[in-house]
Amino acid sequence: MANTRFQFIGIICLLSLTLLLHEVASVGALMCVQCTPADPRCESGNLDAAQCEEGQNYCGMYRVFVGSSVGVFRGCSRHYLGGCRHKVIESRESMVCYESCSWNRCNANNGGYIL
Repeated sequence: MANTRFQFIGIICLLSLTLLLHEVASVGALMCVQCTPADPRCESGNLDAAQCEEGQNYCGMYRVFVGSSVGVFRGCSRHYLGGCRHKVIESRESMVCYESCSWNRCNANNGGYIL
């Protein structure tokens, strides 16, 4: 009887450890909103976040200004980017503004306080 009891406790401990390790592993992956201007919801950022790939430690929002048009991109990045830069896109003078952050959903609908 005592042997069965110890086996049961051992199984419970093993299951608990497995669940704990799974929880710790899933906590390590950053979750960011990921979209392009092709999705009309990308401007507001009111979208579900998706898990970033390993090594992508930043969420970003990039606004591209070309003439009177503005496009918004949101996604994961390996690099921290900030500020605005002049670029030439399809032979047109453009401005690209970058904002980065490093916590879950920080690039979503202004809830990340960076926008």
